[in-house]
Amino acid sequence: MNLVVGATGNLGGEICRRLAARGKPIRALVRETSDPKRVHALAELGADLAVGFDLPSGAATLFGDGTAAVSWIAFADVAEVAAACVDEPRAHRRTIELGGPETLSPLEVVQLATEVGGRSIEVALVSREDLERRRHAARGETHESFAALMLDLARGDVVPPHGLDWLPGPATTVRDYLAALPWPAAAPV
Repeated sequence: MNLVVGATGNLGGEICRRLAARGKPIRALVRETSDPKRVHALAELGADLAVGFDLPSGAATLFGDGTAAVSWIAFADVAEVAAACVDEPRAHRRTIELGGPETLSPLEVVQLATEVGGRSIEVALVSREDLERRRHAARGETHESFAALMLDLARGDVVPPHGLDWLPGPATTVRDYLAALPWPAAAPV
């Protein structure tokens, strides 16, 4: 099975089409809020549809028990750091690990999303044992890599501040990020 994240986007959709043309099995990660036409097109390709961390739709799949801390970082903050590094000689030929301004567990993020979005969120947990079984049963490097990534998230990933005064630090909190999402009207929690 080939997991395609962002399968309803331009690149993800094209990857799914090319995998289908080669007769490869596809698991397409979609959101409840994804464009129905694009989701239908994936189903027509024979993709197995899976819903991931889609808080506005009220669903989240968490790895492990959901309590391990993670340094969540907004894509806009990553983009800001990347753009700042282009003309900064001290950033050239260097790896800079980034983490967000706070560490929260996935369950804490779901709780915040419940507060911010004003709706309950259904949580599905995938145990570490199941993730280990998936990793050991993986056929090929790609499947093993995805299983290992899921296990890493289950274990947590706290990244200390980069401490580089010449580089902008991530500024978007999880609450701010969640508040900017397009939350649909829903029944109160």
